[in-house]
Amino acid sequence: MKNLTFKAPVLMLLLFGSVLYGQTEETVKAGEVPAAVQDTVATVQDTGNDSNLRDVPWYVERFRVSAGFYEMINNTTISIEGTSGRGTDVDFERDLGFDKKNSTFLGEFEWRSSSRSRFNLSYFNSRRNTSKTIDRELTIGDETYPINSDLRTEIETNFFRFSYGYAIFSKPKYEAGLLIGTHTITTKIGIEFRGETAEIEKNRKYDAVAPLVDFGIWGGYAFTDRFALRAELNYFQLKIDNFDGKTFGYNLAAVYRVWKKLDVALGYAGLDLNVNFDENNADYDIDWGHNGLMLFVSYSFGNKKWR
Repeated sequence: MKNLTFKAPVLMLLLFGSVLYGQTEETVKAGEVPAAVQDTVATVQDTGNDSNLRDVPWYVERFRVSAGFYEMINNTTISIEGTSGRGTDVDFERDLGFDKKNSTFLGEFEWRSSSRSRFNLSYFNSRRNTSKTIDRELTIGDETYPINSDLRTEIETNFFRFSYGYAIFSKPKYEAGLLIGTHTITTKIGIEFRGETAEIEKNRKYDAVAPLVDFGIWGGYAFTDRFALRAELNYFQLKIDNFDGKTFGYNLAAVYRVWKKLDVALGYAGLDLNVNFDENNADYDIDWGHNGLMLFVSYSFGNKKWR
């Protein structure tokens, strides 16, 4: 309807210009156009070019860099099966004494190649360590740790995610669309074992990389010219050969523009991940869930004239 409304006055102006030119052509040399007609045509051309620019929510920017903190609550159960058979399902928080809560840095980069297309790359790291005298026998890989063993354990997880989203609906106050993403999660586990006598001491390290794909929906709504809500929900499950994985993630953030291109956001996010795969002659079964509050700042830059 906007195009029809726009074209009608444009055609009328062009028609008016043609009539005006026809009326004055006897007094104007061939090839010359009156200044009034030139101004009218130039105005019409400029207006036509501007009409092709799309109006999008204020938070839609060409480039955005974000950094902040994630206060996460963890639930981690890992089983590592070695050559001797299935390992124990080890609850890292209950069996090994890990604190459920830990704070971590997070970072994200977003590129809007158009008003509807977005590319996102995000990263965060979780590192925890603890010591505990275990109260039950644990088998991890090819090692069995008897009850009352002193274990010093550390676990480090790096989380990378790349996604592409396309806005099916894109209006001045809101947008919503579909996305596809890839998760790459690297996990490093170190276990230092000290038995009841000083002579018994063992150190073991386990490294694993779990890649996953997900599909989802995303969107945002601008309540005012400074405040908006943005959300994302994704899920995927895949079983092929010796790999079986499932992931479910979500996040919701309230965004406020404090100054020009600078935004602050408070959000809540979570991820439930379960993967089973073989690597380095060991079978890994990782069930890791985390959720919590996020606080971050974002700076935007780049041309924002969308077509």
